[in-house]
Amino acid sequence: MIGSVKARLSSTLLIALTSVLLSACASAPQPLIINLNPVTNKLSQSVQQITVNDQRSHSYLYRQLKSEDKARFTAPSVPLRATIEGALQTLVKPTTNGNLQWIITIEEAVVEGTSSALKYQLKHEIELRVTAINNNRRYSNVYRGRAESSAIGRADEAVIEREFAALLARVLTDISNDPELRIRDNE
Repeated sequence: MIGSVKARLSSTLLIALTSVLLSACASAPQPLIINLNPVTNKLSQSVQQITVNDQRSHSYLYRQLKSEDKARFTAPSVPLRATIEGALQTLVKPTTNGNLQWIITIEEAVVEGTSSALKYQLKHEIELRVTAINNNRRYSNVYRGRAESSAIGRADEAVIEREFAALLARVLTDISNDPELRIRDNE
């Protein structure tokens, strides 16, 4: 009798422990936190308005490929559109002597991760289309950033966040320092 009680207690404990471990593995991933410093403005002409649109067909930022038909997706904690707008706010200065506005379209922004038993690989890709408009003048260009990294172990969120933020900061710096986007009224 005591042996059967111990056996039931042991099996109940084993089932409870297994379900706790499985639920921890199956929990939803934490949103990625992408922190950017404000972009520096090396050019004298300010922009009166910046609008950012996200045209991607997905809202996630990280896609971890698990097998041919399975993947895990992680979204950013703040919409990428808002992160970009915040980083570019130093460029915006409303004035009465100009009407320069930028429309930034996020065409691609994704980190694709693959892993094996011993190492991981990350591929970062960013593609932003910027259209500068000043009265009846218009200029458009696409700005891209790509990066790859790999290491031993498992990629954690901090690595993904840091590498993506660094790449996005470089692309935004290229945009903010492109003199072609600073269309003047008299050009």
